[in-house]
Amino acid sequence: NKTLAKVTLVSCVVGDNGAQHVAEALINNAQMYAINLSYTMIGNAGAASLSNAMKVSKTLGQLFLDGNKIGDSGMSSLSESLKANKSLNELSLSNNNSATWAYNT
Repeated sequence: NKTLAKVTLVSCVVGDNGAQHVAEALINNAQMYAINLSYTMIGNAGAASLSNAMKVSKTLGQLFLDGNKIGDSGMSSLSESLKANKSLNELSLSNNNSATWAYNT
């Protein structure tokens, strides 16, 4: 779907595989501006997939990944994608599994 603007799958079992599919949709959809995947069991691999998509997205303005299983490597991937992404204005990552990220940002 090339016209989908918002994806909300809060508290669904999405996991890393589902996050990869959402990332592919973001790459192929120039209209998507908001994704909420909070409490969806996404880990580092899913975060890496989403961060790769964020690098090429020119429309994504909001990404919510609260309450997942994203650890330090996933947080680093997301952080790196912010260097290339100029459209994102809201990123929420509370209640994840990153032990050191909170102290290093």
